[in-house]
Amino acid sequence: MKPSDTTAGWPHPTANDHDPSTDPTSRAEGPPARARWVASRRPVILAALAVVAVCALGWALRWWGPLNPDVTAMTIGIGSDATTLVDLHNGSVAAVDITATEVIADPRNTVTNGVLPTVAATSLAPVPPSAVPGQLPTTAVEPVGPVGPPRGKPLPAALAGRSEAALSATLAYEGCRPGLSLQPYRLRVHYRTAAGRELTQDTVDTMSGSCPDRLPSGPPPADPTAASAAITEAYRVVYSPASDAAARTALVDDAHGLAEITTAAATGPRGAEMVDLTATVTEVSFDQPDHAWVRYTLTGPGIAPYSSTGQARLVDGTWKVQRATVCHDLGLLAVSCP
Repeated sequence: MKPSDTTAGWPHPTANDHDPSTDPTSRAEGPPARARWVASRRPVILAALAVVAVCALGWALRWWGPLNPDVTAMTIGIGSDATTLVDLHNGSVAAVDITATEVIADPRNTVTNGVLPTVAATSLAPVPPSAVPGQLPTTAVEPVGPVGPPRGKPLPAALAGRSEAALSATLAYEGCRPGLSLQPYRLRVHYRTAAGRELTQDTVDTMSGSCPDRLPSGPPPADPTAASAAITEAYRVVYSPASDAAARTALVDDAHGLAEITTAAATGPRGAEMVDLTATVTEVSFDQPDHAWVRYTLTGPGIAPYSSTGQARLVDGTWKVQRATVCHDLGLLAVSCP
């Protein structure tokens, strides 16, 4: 070894030196090493798959409905001056329990000194599957009595899965006076899911209007419930197409001349309207033990429902429709009482 080929006692490699570890030609023959597969990391795809999975799970839970069922509420009409009808629809498979209803003010619309009604009574009636949504059959909302809520179960009541029901809320108007406006409001429906969650659903539409006129009130008869039922029956018979002339006139307190003019009017230009005219009592208020004010709705073919106020009088132990009420309604059909 020459002195020029060393530094600090260590030899430098030369062209003649051979290092097998750095010479590829000197490595032992053998199979090539297999490449290891590494998954490609694409966060966008993973995030998209996660979103799809979460959405699918949410849709499945919504369809089944144990936690967050597909319950909707839509106001479909006013059954009387104090009754609001709501179409409830459960689009999920699991049933829910309708537990309560309340009136809430619409925060987007306010009225100075407006009166906010409250719920006095609520009932729930199932709707046949063949019914058209928003057009409930009359059997679902038929009144039980003269002033009772529409036919149905009181709350709490079950709303089956994939079904529809008519909810009837009878409202009370404390503090109302004629001329005052109602505070715009919605109905809030409380319900319990199959998993025990307490949820609410507000009606889509906002309701408003004026305070309904109160019927005069005073000392009632000894049995106001029986008297109300008798008055309701009297109005039904007098205005029923199935009643003959004798049955009608027997329940009018002063029926002289009515049989003749109604028979003649039945063959006149508006005879069909008069023959098929019916009256449904929605409220009875006694101002004396032998006298009552009656709120009722007239319906018939070709005419829109017409709300009217009449009277009833106790005559020899029988409640009868007052003559002035019948004559007023005949006047709507261009028929004058003698």
